[in-house]
Amino acid sequence: PTFLPLLYQQGLSKFMDTKVINIVLGHILHWRSLGLSIPTISINLNSDFLADKKAVQRLLQQTAEHGILFNFEITGQSNPDQSQEIAWIIKSLRAAGHRITIDNFGTDQVALRALVDLDADEIKLNRDAVNTSQDKMTRSYRLLKKTTQLFHDLGFVVVTEGINTKDQLWQAQN
Repeated sequence: PTFLPLLYQQGLSKFMDTKVINIVLGHILHWRSLGLSIPTISINLNSDFLADKKAVQRLLQQTAEHGILFNFEITGQSNPDQSQEIAWIIKSLRAAGHRITIDNFGTDQVALRALVDLDADEIKLNRDAVNTSQDKMTRSYRLLKKTTQLFHDLGFVVVTEGINTKDQLWQAQN
């Protein structure tokens, strides 16, 4: 919880995203050389990385060269000045075959407008949607159920972080 905000404050998020991508690409190529089947891997990308056209172009070249497709989880969409540019980059990633998830929906970093502006496949609800005090559970789960239905109606796959028990799953579905 303290590591990522510190990285962002120091302006190192783009460097970290690039490093993670390179490490994951290396692992995938190694696993392929061993004949292993590799499922789709998700990688978080910050808006600073997405705003760097050269970094995104390198990413698209690397993944196309090796026939690798990712699920990119887009985080930190807090800079409205970059929103149109990032929306265009996300369309480019999807056009190349990658899946896009809007991560941490339900936090102050991701606005409702992202549902319209960003061409995404999936919404990942923040765990705060289900991890609440006992006296607020009924309202919390009702909100979760209605929100999930809305997202499904809009064509999104929905993932809810924090559902760890059968009871939580049942509450979220009913």
